[in-house]
Amino acid sequence: MQELAQIYPTTSFLVADKHYTPSHNLESFADTNAILRYSDTFDQPLIHFWTLEDSIILGMMDTKLPYFSEALQVLNQQQKHYFIRNSGGLAVASDAGILNVSLCLPNYKDAGIDAAYNQMVTWVQRAFPNAPQPIEAYEITRSYCPGTYDLSIAGQKFGGISQRRAQNGVIIMLYLSVNGDQHGRSQLLKDFYTTGLKDATTKWTFPDIDPSSMANLETLLQQPLTLTDVKQQLLSVFEQNQLLNTTADFTTLAQEPEYQAYFQQFLTNLQQRNQRDLPHL
Repeated sequence: MQELAQIYPTTSFLVADKHYTPSHNLESFADTNAILRYSDTFDQPLIHFWTLEDSIILGMMDTKLPYFSEALQVLNQQQKHYFIRNSGGLAVASDAGILNVSLCLPNYKDAGIDAAYNQMVTWVQRAFPNAPQPIEAYEITRSYCPGTYDLSIAGQKFGGISQRRAQNGVIIMLYLSVNGDQHGRSQLLKDFYTTGLKDATTKWTFPDIDPSSMANLETLLQQPLTLTDVKQQLLSVFEQNQLLNTTADFTTLAQEPEYQAYFQQFLTNLQQRNQRDLPHL
């Protein structure tokens, strides 16, 4: 995190920590996008922790499944809520055992895509230096939502990273499977894709999920772990480098007219996308 201290020598990171219910699930990504836009406009770096229960967060690619409506029925049968986020990629699970983390870096325009990804990789590695085997970043091809910057220990994935960019800023987003039924999450999404594809051939690639390719962080670290534990470990890295703002309050910032304008804009966009792209089952 020394690089961040050099990039932001006089500005420290605000921390947002929010829980979203399924009835307000679109607000999670409305906040994510509003944080990116606000951060970039006002040069305010932020950390956004958030949780969302009993949900499957779909990517725009998932709507291209040949039998998308039938795949959604699989989620309905398991009483899972779902929505389409306004970014590419594929489906991920979200429940009480999964922590979502966003690192928002304004005026980061001179760094490339890989440099931004590596900020998140380095952060997690430094938060858990005593892992029994190294935390690595490479694609776990048979996980759900596989990507080049999957986080794994001994070949089992516990997290995935994506990013979005504004004019000069970037937000790097991580989901971490901390505890809970990771096998069940993976099996549900395997059933989702099996039903959505059947025997069809498409020009798009969807994952052939092997539930054993993923595990919870607490299993891989061989110790009980709560979401609060993980947040504390992550924040300790910033505290060590004196990068946290402990006096300001994100709740106050979120009420500012500029932030609210961004939030409402992105929330409306998400509502329109979901009304358009989700079939009425």
